[in-house]
Amino acid sequence: GAMGGKPPLARVYVHDADLGDGGVGADAGMPSDDFNDPYARKQAILRGLGLDAGGRAPEGYPNAQLVTVPVPRTRVEASLFVRGDRVFVELEYLPHGDMDAALAVHGGAYVRYLATAWDRWCRTPPENRCRFFRRPLATESESRRNDKRGRVGGWSAGVPALVPSNFVNRSDKNTRPGSDVHAETCWYHTDGDTPVFKGLAPSLAGDMRVVESIVAAMETELRRGLQNDENVYYYALVSHPGHHAGFASAGGYCYLNNAAVLARSLSSSSLSLTRVAILDVDYHAGNGTASLFYDDPDVLVCSIHGDPNGDYPWNAGYADDTGCGRGQGKTKNVPLPRGATWENGYEAALQACLLKIEKHDAQVLIVSLGIDAHEDDPVQERASAGIALTLEDYEKMGRLIAKARAPTVFTQEGGYNLEKAGAIVRAVFAGMEAGFRQADPERGASAASIERDVLEDLKRSFPHRGYGGAKSPGAPEDSESSESSSESEEDADTPVRAETPSSPRGAKSPKSPRTPREAAASPKSPEIDANKAPTPAQAKKEPEKKKKRGWFG
Repeated sequence: GAMGGKPPLARVYVHDADLGDGGVGADAGMPSDDFNDPYARKQAILRGLGLDAGGRAPEGYPNAQLVTVPVPRTRVEASLFVRGDRVFVELEYLPHGDMDAALAVHGGAYVRYLATAWDRWCRTPPENRCRFFRRPLATESESRRNDKRGRVGGWSAGVPALVPSNFVNRSDKNTRPGSDVHAETCWYHTDGDTPVFKGLAPSLAGDMRVVESIVAAMETELRRGLQNDENVYYYALVSHPGHHAGFASAGGYCYLNNAAVLARSLSSSSLSLTRVAILDVDYHAGNGTASLFYDDPDVLVCSIHGDPNGDYPWNAGYADDTGCGRGQGKTKNVPLPRGATWENGYEAALQACLLKIEKHDAQVLIVSLGIDAHEDDPVQERASAGIALTLEDYEKMGRLIAKARAPTVFTQEGGYNLEKAGAIVRAVFAGMEAGFRQADPERGASAASIERDVLEDLKRSFPHRGYGGAKSPGAPEDSESSESSSESEEDADTPVRAETPSSPRGAKSPKSPRTPREAAASPKSPEIDANKAPTPAQAKKEPEKKKKRGWFG
């Protein structure tokens, strides 16, 4: 980045296809759930970023801009009302879009099921809807409102949400999806907590439009070998999380795998990417994402999560799940022990994942931003697993992700504490801005702030050297720190164990290897003796090398 370059900007993408004022779950016909309210979560995050009124975030918030992706309202639903001796017809114009982008990673029959299941369920006569597939609406208020207005008919008036009555063991050779909506629901859903309801298909179509819009923006804004002239990172604030969704399965509140669709869409875009990395920081293992790329050598999937022996998804996300075939070694799961904290396990796990991402030479980093690893999130099974991150820890997470120096896209996953959701995302983005400044100190910040940030970074990376003043003459070289860094690199693919509270912070942080661009340049560069002053020619070239390291313009 050149001196005085543009400050980093979070471009936040949402769509307008959620039903109801402000995207209220009851208006979308979503059934009640003890934890999950994706529409309220989206609004809480927008408030936390200062974007609830649209436009740009005000001063005091991370630098962010809201981009609303429109979904045309081309579907009409008619309802009948009786008032006295008169019958009225009410027309409701609903958002309608396709989910074609999802075909990049999901099966065609499954995508067609998600697009049509609600209509087929509504067309089924009430007496033919199996009672074990019905789920009540979010609240009684909608039913009371309909009764007061005299509603007696309509396409979806009063239709309960659709959930499976049982789950199918697909490994049995004599099972199949069937052709009826009941049978297909049992086939495609892995739990009863991921229902089909009135507002689902429009919302999923909107999520896919968000993904497509980000891909199009990146094609335009990433130029000159993936240099980001605008200093932008992207955030797909989708309505529904996706990292548990597989090739043809919905579960864990997930229907379409947004991160996976992004990865595939970027690879097939005009950017012609051949190396993409996905970093999943949701509390739960990204089992769907890992399954979609399990044999793919081009997409690295790293997931840091609670122990699957003690929490959802229970049957995936183990440390020895590392990929298969040509994708062997391209999946990294880091299950953390019960009660893990930033100092006691999480930071080391994140450092190990970022080192593996750097070794993969990722051209784009996609972050599945689940925010349910927070210490106050209600969905964790703390008796058998659990992670306790704080707002300060999420800010540190953002710093480390920024320093990966790859074009970055966040996509929203889980998070169930609505009071903390906005503050957590805000902390991550504040960390991103601070990390950008440290990774590229020529951003135009003041000399004092640059010096402070650099010294803090050196203290964390090399705790034994005593930065903060000049090194005393004759002090011994810190070979122990160097050996520890080398060991961290060698053991990066082994399961990360929790550090004891007495361990010095930063002692296990891996030493950052040279970037691929520096490695490629090294054979052409003359060797420089560390004990001799550089020649004028060498000193002249040094600023150029610094300038080329970052991915900002």
